[in-house]
Amino acid sequence: MADAAPQTNEYLPAFQASSITILVSATISEDRCKLFIDCQLRIIEGAPPPKCNRDELVALLSEHIGVDKLDLAVIDNVVKELNDGRAVSKRRIAKGTPPEHGVDGRISFLVKKYQPPTENREREAADLRHIHNFDNVTVDMPVARVYPPTDGKDGVDVYGKPVKATKGKRPRFFVDKSVKVVSSPSGDSYDQILSAAEGYLLEDNGKIKIVNELAIDGDVDFVTGSIDFIGSVKIKGNVMKSFYVMAKGNIEIGANVEEAYLESKEGAIIVAGTISGHYIPQEVILRDTERRKRNIVNTIRPNIRAAKTLTVFRVHNANIDCGEGIEVGKEIINSEVRTNKALHIPRGQLLAGNFNVGKGLEARLIGTNGGSHTVIYIKSDLETSAEYAELLQNIANHKHAAELVRLQLGPYADDLEAIKKLSDYQKQKIVGFLQKLKGITDNLVELEGQQKEILSNVSERKQIRINFHERLFKGTEIHAKNAKLLIEHDYGGPKSIVYRADDSIFHFCQLKPLDEEEVFETPKAEGKASNDSEQPKTDDKSGIKQEINDNKVEKGEKDNG
Repeated sequence: MADAAPQTNEYLPAFQASSITILVSATISEDRCKLFIDCQLRIIEGAPPPKCNRDELVALLSEHIGVDKLDLAVIDNVVKELNDGRAVSKRRIAKGTPPEHGVDGRISFLVKKYQPPTENREREAADLRHIHNFDNVTVDMPVARVYPPTDGKDGVDVYGKPVKATKGKRPRFFVDKSVKVVSSPSGDSYDQILSAAEGYLLEDNGKIKIVNELAIDGDVDFVTGSIDFIGSVKIKGNVMKSFYVMAKGNIEIGANVEEAYLESKEGAIIVAGTISGHYIPQEVILRDTERRKRNIVNTIRPNIRAAKTLTVFRVHNANIDCGEGIEVGKEIINSEVRTNKALHIPRGQLLAGNFNVGKGLEARLIGTNGGSHTVIYIKSDLETSAEYAELLQNIANHKHAAELVRLQLGPYADDLEAIKKLSDYQKQKIVGFLQKLKGITDNLVELEGQQKEILSNVSERKQIRINFHERLFKGTEIHAKNAKLLIEHDYGGPKSIVYRADDSIFHFCQLKPLDEEEVFETPKAEGKASNDSEQPKTDDKSGIKQEINDNKVEKGEKDNG
């Protein structure tokens, strides 16, 4: 059945026509591609109803439109309706070909644009610690395609005249120097938008750019999710428990880090408040395990990793690995710290923990009145790294595992002839243990080979300073490659303890900057010193103590106050 006219006012008067029998009023659609008629018979009072036919109606319409344009099937239906005594309203009798208007150009993004975290999206993720707010973008990475508009195709109206198609509009957007627009390398019709920087993709009112710094106004929590970003990160609030922030560049935290994980792969970390607690996300455990491919996975993993410096107000119960220097405002308590450079706490306290330094240590107070176990290790750059600490732990784990297997084997660990006398079942069990022991031993040889290779590349510094401004407490230990110093008394500052690699002896000296080299005319420091390789050995421990105590330098006397 032919189309009826649309039930709107979007059609216009076309023409009117009449004959002795028929009255016609025609309207046309706005695009001139559809022609409709209202039609009725001319009724004369007192006369019988007139009849009409196709030829009469066609002849009447042909004065305004070509006969070849008319839909004759509709005309026949109109004639039948009229002869049955019914008026005809809004019947389409002719149809043109509408134009196919051009499609507007568009931008199709290939990566997820940055979406600021909001409270309303808090329930969208299954694990709210992992909310995917954006994709990381690398240099020369395609981030979008720009499809051009199409011209469209002209149409023909009901009178046979052309109807112009409108062309599509070009997409309106702006770019800055962080992105570039290039032609498709495969010759496709679209252009590509490539990144010229690392970061996340941001579109704001048609402006497309790559942003290298991710700014979070509040906390890293269940609203934001954890963060893994290729640029720098600046957070005004806290990093809450069991969340992580990983960045290629710098990380800046405006408040506290509470049992969370921070890692800057190439930059520095700044924490205005306190780093407290230790947490390693599963992603890091899996990543490190895959990278190292060890049979025994090490439990030594820092939860604060900085390729460059770390600046923080306070540290409690944390594990820190820092490629460059560490600056602490108030205190470090019960923590594991490793830095290739120096650890500075000039106005604060260092107590309870292990502190591995490559270029010295400076603090107001070292240790506590209660004799907390505070141990300082003077090491080379390679030896202070978390990777080397993990290697040492792996070696220890393998040695312990080998010892346990030997206990299981008992006398059969070394007596192969005795195994031959066992029953088949017992022999099978012993052989299994022997194979396990061999595997552990082979791995241990490989690990010790790695350690030997690392140590062969170590160049020991001539002097390393440990500075204390106010007090060095009893119970503190200082370890170097070939020497160990146990502090038996409290000492008042300011002073320096200098370890000299040439003679493997610790010396008390006047306080000087960590990077200043000491010209020695003084003997070694007070305390109980031991040297397993280079110092003369003696069974007279009191003699060693007396030798140290009889050779005090200026301000080097013990301070029991």
